Amino acid sequence: MENLEPIEITPIKPEIKPEVDIDEIAKEYAEKVRDYLRQLKDKKADVHFNDINIDELTHDDLIIADKFRKGILSNIEFQEYCKGLKPYFDLKIKEEKNFKIFKDSRANLEGWIGNKLMVLTAKTEKIKRASN
Repeated sequence: MENLEPIEITPIKPEIKPEVDIDEIAKEYAEKVRDYLRQLKDKKADVHFNDINIDELTHDDLIIADKFRKGILSNIEFQEYCKGLKPYFDLKIKEEKNFKIFKDSRANLEGWIGNKLMVLTAKTEKIKRASN
């Protein structure tokens, strides 16, 4: 056998992927939805917006609002969201002596979306009846 010189092997480096900043993505998403809601509030699109402080809305509230805006919020998902608000309201009523649910941001967001969904449902039913 011949004397072979050793071959230097360079390990293959995995592709370096930039780190994804999930927190930054979530902040950007939340701000886009808040901007949309501020536009509606500025336009006085609905009486519910009089008592919505956009900055008080949680991430869950913003997701529901965004799904509604995109037309992908189901009635079942909205009902689950509403059920999920009950513990929040119960706690507020317990902790704040003068808590007024009709002045609460989350309650008004729920009211706004709920009213809009009822109108859409009624229109859909009317169209179905007319086509039969």
